[in-house]
Amino acid sequence: MPERIASLTSRHALRLKCHWLVVLLNLLGLSSALGTSSASARVLDGEFEVPAHLHLADALRLFREHGLDLILAEAAVEGARGDALLASAGPNPSFSAGVGRSFACSGPGCSDLAWSVGVSDGSAVFDSISGKRGLRMNTANLALEVARKGEADARRTLEGMLRQSYLQTVAARRALTTQKEAQETLGRLADLIRARYQHGAISEVDVLKVETEKLTADQQVERSAQDLTAAKAQLAFMLGARGRVPTFEVDPELPGYLVPPALQGATTDSLLDIARKQRPDLAGAKLSRETPSEGTFPRNFLLPFPRTHA
Repeated sequence: MPERIASLTSRHALRLKCHWLVVLLNLLGLSSALGTSSASARVLDGEFEVPAHLHLADALRLFREHGLDLILAEAAVEGARGDALLASAGPNPSFSAGVGRSFACSGPGCSDLAWSVGVSDGSAVFDSISGKRGLRMNTANLALEVARKGEADARRTLEGMLRQSYLQTVAARRALTTQKEAQETLGRLADLIRARYQHGAISEVDVLKVETEKLTADQQVERSAQDLTAAKAQLAFMLGARGRVPTFEVDPELPGYLVPPALQGATTDSLLDIARKQRPDLAGAKLSRETPSEGTFPRNFLLPFPRTHA
């Protein structure tokens, strides 16, 4: 029985595998990646102050800082940047070491320790020589550019929608002001008509007509106030407000019409040409066509991963 135990012990000699270097490299890479992402991360507190009088420039600034849709587009870019970082990283080398001793041998030299040391490249050499690493980096970089173009297109589209929402809010405030002026005018007219009716200058039918118009004006004021409230809620939603709609006022007048200098003298063909060259969504679609998809990778990408050991 002791001989059998000694034989089993000799077959399964004690081996100590040292993976501390691999763990250290992984920790260093993880800490650097976390440091990069935390430096560029945006603070999302969910609460921010809206000026009492909100100008268009203030609305654009708040949207760029707290807009939820824009934050999602930026998160997609950060995710693609992380994928590109992973694609550029090579496999970590693997180091191992072992020591053993035979307890079943009784001859000379049997008491000596058996040492073993091993190192493996994790297919890093073949990965670089075959071009697989370069293919992964090119694909990840193209995906990163597509995400950046998507963010630029989201910024362009959403900022345009924000400007429209702001102008709609200004128009709703202007309509409410106009309806209130009409309400006040009809109120004074109704008082005058009642005074004339008391002196017998007009009939009751004329009084009823003016009072009907006054009630219609009151209804229009209520409807315009509701439209203004809804427009403010939509604008606050685009700004990224959470919870209750903040209290604010917009400009009382619509901005004057002005043709941008870049569009003066523009034609349909020139606008189409500018759109083909500058629209980020079109550029992103072109990059997506260049990104390899499943089944379109070169043959060397399908090669196995031989490992080099020493």
